[in-house]
Amino acid sequence: MADKVLEEFSQGQIINVDSNHYLYEFTDDELFEILMKPDEWGSIDYELSKKY
Repeated sequence: MADKVLEEFSQGQIINVDSNHYLYEFTDDELFEILMKPDEWGSIDYELSKKY
């Protein structure tokens, strides 16, 4: 239940991420690594990498 709430919160927050956020400079491989290891990243980073 808490995971779902955090996921929904993070999804809502990615619209507020600044255009110079460091993830925008990541390669596809680096973004894929975030998706493979979400426990090593923040929830907003994880949701943002899913989008891009």
